[in-house]
Parts: sequence; structure tokens; C-alpha cells
Amino acid sequence: MKRPASYNPARMTVPPTITAAEVSPAGTTTQAAVAQAAGKERAVRAPVSPSAIGLLAILVVAVSIGGTAYGGYRAGVQQRAMAAATAVAKEVQLQFRLAAQDMQIGQSGVAAQRLEYVVRMNPDFPGAAQMLAKAREAANGATLHVARSTEAPLPVEERLGPEQLFNLLAGAYQRGEWPQVVQRAAALKATGAQHRSTSVDGMLFVGLRNRGIERIDAGVLEMGLTDLEHAEQIMDLDNVALQRRRWAALYLSGMTFWELNWQLAIDNLSVLYQIAPNFRDARSQLRKAHIAYGEALLQAEDSCLGGEQFAAALLIETDERTEQQLAAAEKACAQLAPGGAIAAP
Repeated sequence: MKRPASYNPARMTVPPTITAAEVSPAGTTTQAAVAQAAGKERAVRAPVSPSAIGLLAILVVAVSIGGTAYGGYRAGVQQRAMAAATAVAKEVQLQFRLAAQDMQIGQSGVAAQRLEYVVRMNPDFPGAAQMLAKAREAANGATLHVARSTEAPLPVEERLGPEQLFNLLAGAYQRGEWPQVVQRAAALKATGAQHRSTSVDGMLFVGLRNRGIERIDAGVLEMGLTDLEHAEQIMDLDNVALQRRRWAALYLSGMTFWELNWQLAIDNLSVLYQIAPNFRDARSQLRKAHIAYGEALLQAEDSCLGGEQFAAALLIETDERTEQQLAAAEKACAQLAPGGAIAAP
């Protein structure tokens, strides 16, 4: 994907938006221009300084932990999706049973509301459509049949031809309306028509990429990561998109271990704080994690390690209460004998 001339990967600012002008008419990236730019960059490469080597080491660690965090995030998403599906299935069964009880006591209106939920969540739930029709008939005095999906009138756009749908997609793309780009590209591909497929894929990639970054910057991290994952299935992501994905994955992994494993939460948030200290509330969350872990260590009578956590929190921001906690931890640690036992008075 061709990058704008103003793009500077060293600056940690809001990434430039890839626009229509940066995609060729066929919807593909200008690979030759990218290769030429890469050649120039290699030709003018400066000698590596010791500070640059240190920074490179930090970045290598960040990428490694970021990849691990993203993998852990993906596994967590799958587990949460399975749990959510199970919870929905149980709720549907419960609402159907309650609806049957409502019908028996003459509360057909309440039963209809419950059954509408059941049909909406699971249209094929056994007996739900028939009971809903009876509940509506009893509530309104008229038989209302649940319309089949094939009987519902198609939206206007679904009756348009491939070329008309493509024109709507191109218009949304030119305006930079990325949610509309994704929606219209998906609608066009759903028709099964291979109409300008290369251009459609190119616009869909840009739409998913830009919407994903916008969502991450707006705090909708999981949906943003999903967009970037789908975009990557079409084309390799650029450095800005990969950067945003790494930040979001580290943040989510840190919050996933919150109160479950303070050390893992701190590990993820520490890397994020080093590479993107201004990403959301990474700074304050890391500080809170250090303090909470220090308090947990004090309760476990590990005052020396607890003091280290309070000291780390104070490096981020000082406050009187944490200073008092550090002083208490250091005092308790000093009273311990070398073997860890409490020294004799």
C-alpha cells in the first residue's frame, strides 16, 4: 500500500488516512513505487549508534511481546465468543419457557415480547414461531403470522445491479466514509458477481484498514482489531496499522490479566508504556497495577518485592499515599533477616 508523502513512522501521532488517490484505478497498490522508496532508504542509511542499538533492542522485545499479546488476545476472544453463545442459548430457552407460562396465565402480551426475542435470536427455535402467532392473536384479536425471511421486501440497494452497487461503493470511497465502504463492498461481494473484483478488494482493504485504526483510536479496540485482521486477509498491513494493532493487543492483554495476574498485566502494560506512553490510559493503568500488585505482595508478607512495585509506581507519578506505602514496605523489608525470616529485636 502506497504511503502518503507526509507519512513519518517515527512520529507517534494519529496515522495518515489512505485515500482514493493512493490506490491505482485497478485497486492495487503501486508496488514499484514502494520498492523504489525502499531502495532509496537503504542507500542513505546512516551508521548505527549505540543508542539506536538500544532502541532496536527495546523494539525487538516490544514486537515479541506484542505478538504474544495478540495471540493471547485472539485466544481470549474465541473463549469469550463461545461463552457468549452458550449464554445466549440458555437465555433463549429460559425466555421460551417463561413465555409458555405467561400464555397459561393469560399474559399473552408479555409472552409475545418474550417470543419475539426468541425468534430474533434463533428463528428456527422449535415451536417459537407458532406460539408467537398465538400470543399475538390473543393479544391483538387478530392472527399475525411471522413473515419468512424470503417474504420480506428486499431493500432498494439489494435490487440494484453490480455496476450500480459498484458506483455506490466508489462514491463512499471517494468521500472517505469507511464504514459505508466496508458495507457496500461486502454487499457487492455477497451477490457473487465478480464485478471489478480487484478494485472492490482494494477499496475493501482500505475501508477495513482505516476503519480499524479509527476504531482503535476511539477506544473500540476489539472491533478495531477485527477490522485489521480482516484487512490483512486481503493484503499485508502497513507499518502504521501493524503499530496500532500491537498497541491495542498489548492494552487488551494487560487488562485481561487485571486482578488475575498482576505480573502479566504489568508486563504487557510496561511494554506498551515504553513504546506508546500516550496510548489511551496506559500510563495511569500501569501505575495502578504496580500499586495493586505491591499491596497484594504486602498482604502475602513479601514486603521487599512489594516495595519494588511501589517504587515503580512512584517513577510514573508521585503521590503521598504511595510514598507512605513504600516507606512502610522498606521498613518491613529491612526487618527481615537474610533468609527471609523476621530479624530478632
